[in-house]
Amino acid sequence: MDERRAQERITDVGDMNVTILSAPGDPAIENETFACEVEDVSMGGVRFSAPSAPEIGSVLEVQIAIVDPKRVFWHVGRVMWTRPLNGAFSVGVKFTESPQETIVLWEQVLEEKLERLD
Repeated sequence: MDERRAQERITDVGDMNVTILSAPGDPAIENETFACEVEDVSMGGVRFSAPSAPEIGSVLEVQIAIVDPKRVFWHVGRVMWTRPLNGAFSVGVKFTESPQETIVLWEQVLEEKLERLD
């Protein structure tokens, strides 16, 4: 799996909330919000663990709280894959809709975090 990754990942993040905007196979869960654990983030997406997995193709709004520097980001993305993980699920989301100013600030914060890791 790691060899397919085009972007570096950062694991030192913070908390995350997810709202399901669209779930074509299960419309009953649309607009549900839940907290989850961030596994890692990159410039273009996020991987998180949750007790249940939204289906591939679902559209999510993710609110990611970065610890250092303290900031909160909102992104919209599509579920690209899910995998079982110790009684829960690991979910990969690719960001698809974010305002340009959010993208610029997100990239700056992640670049700073990556520089500190070097």
